Amino acid sequence: EHTLTYEVTVIEKVLEKIAITTKPSKTSIIEGTKLDVTDGVITLYYDNDTTATVAMTNDMISGFDNSKVGDQTVTVTYKGKTAELAVTVAAKTVTDVTLVSAPTATTVTEGLALDLTGGKIHVTYDNGTEEDMDITEGMLTLDTNVVGKQTATVTYGGKTVTFEVE
Repeated sequence: EHTLTYEVTVIEKVLEKIAITTKPSKTSIIEGTKLDVTDGVITLYYDNDTTATVAMTNDMISGFDNSKVGDQTVTVTYKGKTAELAVTVAAKTVTDVTLVSAPTATTVTEGLALDLTGGKIHVTYDNGTEEDMDITEGMLTLDTNVVGKQTATVTYGGKTVTFEVE
């Protein structure tokens, strides 16, 4: 009886490239919000003519800036191989403005500008953020050439709030 022995070397398949085969459902987000790519799928192409698929994960993404409004190309990386994904960041918009406090001075001398010190508004955005900000000249609509009580209008992001001035 004879036994033949062969030495066999199994070479690990090499990942040659990756491609995004299912884009994430949300590649357009609002400024300041998170990009979630977890429903995206990547196909892996190996040197032995085989393929596999993996779910995209948020930690595969680089080069993304959610504060930069406009179109961006982000990099998806898996085991050193990369693919590009187009993403759009839309500017946050104002959904509501409320008056926090009217300016301390609510009387103004005819023809002069109203002292806006102490005037604050509260702004709510569609990305879930909100902030308080000082009322500025550019936000204010008020005719100081009219004598008597009148309504001052503060406009920010297309939303308005009013307060009384004399």
